[in-house]
Amino acid sequence: MTLISPRNFFRLSALLGLLGSALLMFGTQPLAIAGIFAAGLGFANIWPMLFSITVEENRNAPAS
Repeated sequence: MTLISPRNFFRLSALLGLLGSALLMFGTQPLAIAGIFAAGLGFANIWPMLFSITVEENRNAPAS
């Protein structure tokens, strides 16, 4: 049972990574630390989810 589809989780992870990167652009140290944390959480999921979505789509595709 899944709570969220892999595509939506990929989108949320990418958004979290981008928001974290945006926080790094501000000059204050607390925002930069929060930005590093958010960017790490967001971007760490992108490659595994990309491969998972690709394998899932290829599994459902008709054989040629």
